[in-house]
Amino acid sequence: MASAVVTPDRQQVLYLWEEGNAPAETEYTENDGGYFDDPDFRPYITSFPVPEGTAVKGAVLICPGG
Repeated sequence: MASAVVTPDRQQVLYLWEEGNAPAETEYTENDGGYFDDPDFRPYITSFPVPEGTAVKGAVLICPGG
């Protein structure tokens, strides 16, 4: 599990795993077109904070890809 300091008042990129600590690793060294991501890709979530003064009514999580 990644450790991060969440800063709710600004946009952040939060990695799902610390560098070098992913639960699995793809066995290739070069992207020959058969893969979408490069070997050094790390999954992440980008947070978009609500502007100050806006009432928070819920949250949205968008999961593209699959």
